[in-house]
Amino acid sequence: MPSRAPRLLAVAVGAALALTVLAGCGGDDDAATTTAPSTTTTTAPATTTTAPPVTYVVQAGDSLSAIAERLGTTVAEIVAANGLTNPDQIAEGQVLVIPPSTTTTAPPAPTAPAASAPAPPTTAAP
Repeated sequence: MPSRAPRLLAVAVGAALALTVLAGCGGDDDAATTTAPSTTTTTAPATTTTAPPVTYVVQAGDSLSAIAERLGTTVAEIVAANGLTNPDQIAEGQVLVIPPSTTTTAPPAPTAPAASAPAPPTTAAP
C-alpha cells in the first residue's frame, strides 16, 4: 500500500498557499493584511502680477534706452505703447506711456514624500 504522507503534505501546502493568496486579496476579515500608505502631492500655480501702466515726462538729455532701463522695460515696448515712428526723436516735456511690467513667480518645488519601508509580506491567521 503506497504511503499517503506525500499526498497529505501536498494538500496541506496547497491549502496554506490558498489561504495566503486569499488573505492578500482581502477576502478574510480576520486575516492580517497590510496596505501601503497613499500619498498625494499638490503644487501651487505660478503667480503672474501685472503693474498698471504709468506715464513719464521726458526730461532734457533723456533717451528711450535710459528711460527703459530706469523703469524696467525695453525701448521696443515704449515705442509700441506710444506709437513712435522714430525712437531717436523724443522731446523734452513729451509724455510717454510706460507699459506695465509683468512678473511671474514660479511656485515652490513640491517636496517628495518620505520614503517608507516596504510592507511586510501578508500572512493568514492560523
